[in-house]
Amino acid sequence: MKYPGRKENKYKDVHLYIDKGPSGLETASVFLVDKEGKLLHPQSLCLIYEKRHPWFYEWLKKKFEKDNS
Repeated sequence: MKYPGRKENKYKDVHLYIDKGPSGLETASVFLVDKEGKLLHPQSLCLIYEKRHPWFYEWLKKKFEKDNS
């Protein structure tokens, strides 16, 4: 996918991944990262309520990898 994000990867093909940020009291943010783990956008993609939906991050990660391949 062409991603015009970081200066060193400007308009180059970048394989995208998602990564969960540090867990808060009940929530965790999900971010878009490259293969080296660098953030591609400072805002989170979504916020997961881990207390009520602990399974959601694993499901989202599998779905993202399936759709991205």
